[in-house]
Amino acid sequence: MRVSQAGPATGLIAQLLLLAVLAGTAGLAAAGWVVGVACAVTMAAILADGLARDPGDRLGPASWVTLARATLAIGVAALVADSFLVGTPVALLVTLAAVALALDAVDGWLARRTGTATALGAT
Repeated sequence: MRVSQAGPATGLIAQLLLLAVLAGTAGLAAAGWVVGVACAVTMAAILADGLARDPGDRLGPASWVTLARATLAIGVAALVADSFLVGTPVALLVTLAAVALALDAVDGWLARRTGTATALGAT
């Protein structure tokens, strides 16, 4: 697997694993799965396309933090979709959202600190 494919594939696997964990712990129902999988596949496709546009681009430390944040955001989206039909653990939803928001402050700082800012990360 080329380096440019590792990020989207790793992200997709992590996102699907998070959905499976949410299914086991929070009882993620069909609506959450549909929204979560749709978001995960879309994100992987967009990331793969972004990396393909500039073959020299690769995911640096800040990009991995962003991918982790995106993974948490997919979990939040899945839980919110489920909340319209079934009870959703509010504490879990708030915790995932809070960690994702905290990581939002970290990725830009990390990119500047490590000198790994890219055009892909700026979008």
